[in-house]
Amino acid sequence: MEELCTVSVNNNNVVNCVCIVWSLLKKRFSSRNFEEKTDIINSSRLKDPINLETKEEKLAKKFTRHFHVGFYEKYEWLTGCKTLKKLFCWPCLLYNIAEKTHWNSVGITDLNNFHKSVKRHVNSKI
Repeated sequence: MEELCTVSVNNNNVVNCVCIVWSLLKKRFSSRNFEEKTDIINSSRLKDPINLETKEEKLAKKFTRHFHVGFYEKYEWLTGCKTLKKLFCWPCLLYNIAEKTHWNSVGITDLNNFHKSVKRHVNSKI
């Protein structure tokens, strides 16, 4: 039930992607018909490798953190879009919680603070 989408990257390049995450960002799960909802639930969350890295410099040393697919096993609610290079919360995308967070609307790209952000999200009321 994935649909083709066009994404503007850096306001210059246009990238085509087929991604249920992008589709859910554009059209809420709750506004879909029964067949679409069933297809989405049956397709499950995306667990594709994402080329996401964050560079950091501390005390004249350079570090690069990379996304690892093992995060999907550790956090069973985690999903991502490899074209957008962003991570999301699968249940928050589906249920589209009224309170917008990075996990359900913008996406997570900062791997330096990834585990802190995960902990805050898991412990949040939503």
